[in-house]
Amino acid sequence: MQHHTHFIVAQLLLLLPIASVVLGSTDPMVLSHNALRTEVHSMITALDTLIGRVDETQDSVPKWTIDTLKEWWEKHVGHASGHCSSEQTVYKPLVNEKLPDVIDQTQDAMDSTQKKVTKSIAKLSAEKSSLVAVHNALITYEDMMLKNFGAEERTVLPLLHSNVSPEEMSQIQRKMLQEGHDNAMGALIYTLSPDVSHSRY
Repeated sequence: MQHHTHFIVAQLLLLLPIASVVLGSTDPMVLSHNALRTEVHSMITALDTLIGRVDETQDSVPKWTIDTLKEWWEKHVGHASGHCSSEQTVYKPLVNEKLPDVIDQTQDAMDSTQKKVTKSIAKLSAEKSSLVAVHNALITYEDMMLKNFGAEERTVLPLLHSNVSPEEMSQIQRKMLQEGHDNAMGALIYTLSPDVSHSRY
């Protein structure tokens, strides 16, 4: 199993030159951010469609929809938490400087909105209004995520580039992928697809 994981990681690293064409960046931090951005935005888009198909006059949100959303959110929180933990334990020491206050501020706001999504997910029912509540909470969460990741890419990323060589960063990212959350790798593969639009980033 470990050999299989190493093989997949190696293949992903070979895809990075393609990423520069598709995403406009091969930076590991940007790619991992894009994986999370895409994960959330894809669900918001799916809910846009689903909400339009649910009849407001009756309790008609299918049980499979509720179960799927709960499972997806649990996996996403694990992915996001693992990513933020890695940034604190791996990236922050490499910067070797006090990070701008905006990083902590936007991270705290992102964590707060994430908890609100968790609450709305817990209240999911057959009523359409509960689905709309999740959708709206996700939109707010996505907005704070974009602000947090944007702040990191504008401030932390230049510091990393000045302190860490591309070769060292490649090794660090390899280790982070191997030790990351189960669906982090799947999200990254999906994000590298040329069919995924990243113009909003």
